Parts: sequence; C-alpha cells; structure tokens
Amino acid sequence: IETFKQNLSEQELLSSSLSNSQQDHQLSIERLTNEHQQIISDLKNEFSKQKSLSESEYFTIIHEKNEEIDNLHEQLLTQNSQIDSHQDTIEHLRKDLHDYEIKYSEQNAQLDQLLDQQKHISESMIRLKNVLNVDANDHDELLEQLLHKMEQSQLI
Repeated sequence: IETFKQNLSEQELLSSSLSNSQQDHQLSIERLTNEHQQIISDLKNEFSKQKSLSESEYFTIIHEKNEEIDNLHEQLLTQNSQIDSHQDTIEHLRKDLHDYEIKYSEQNAQLDQLLDQQKHISESMIRLKNVLNVDANDHDELLEQLLHKMEQSQLI
C-alpha cells in the first residue's frame, strides 16, 4: 500500500510538472504567435515603405515563423497526451490503492475474528482445567489429563 501511495504521489507530482510545462509552452506559443504577428506587421510595413524585401523573402520568413508555431503546437499536443497518460496512470494507481485498502481491511477483520476464536478457546481450556483441577499447558496435554481422569473415575 505504501508503495502504491508513493507511486501515486510521484505520478501526481509528474502530472503537476507536466501541467506547468504545458502552461509554459502555451505561453511560449502565445508569445511566439504575437511575435509572429508583429513580425508580419513589421515586414508588411517595411515592405510597403522600403520595398527592400522581395516578395519571396517575405513569404520565406512567414513560412519559417509558421513552422515554428506548428512545431510548438505539436509539442503542446505531445505534452497533452503525456498528461492524459499520467492522469490515467494516477487513476489506475488510486483504484489499486483503494482495492488494497479494502483487502487490508477484510484481512484485518478476519484476523480479529481468528483472535476472538483463539481467545474463546483459551478461556474454555482454562475453565476446563479449573473444573478438572489439572495443570496443562496445551490442548494435547489437557486431553491426556482428561482421559486419565476419566479412566481413574471409571476404576473407582
């Protein structure tokens, strides 16, 4: 159970870390998207003012920035998939932990029942020893002395 709790805790930390990383990447994507839009605006302004960039250079830069954004989106999708996988693992570990806790409780209840039975048997042996006025340490010895007492009473 402790191992499962430890694994669950580790998975939760990993999931939290991945969520933070996902948020960081989301912010990076937003930042790059804003930068990309600003670059496009700047390039449009520069292109219209100076006509220094050729149209193909302009489109090449736009294409490169689009690829950067696409790569970041792909990374974000991969991280989302990893987070989902870790959350599934966490849920599985929680279920396993719950199952083991139930099994542990059932076994404790069985153990308590067996201890009660043992206590009842011990009390019965003590009463029988007192009634027979014998000194026995275990069940077999008590039976021997009981048989011996019965033989003696039959002889009388």
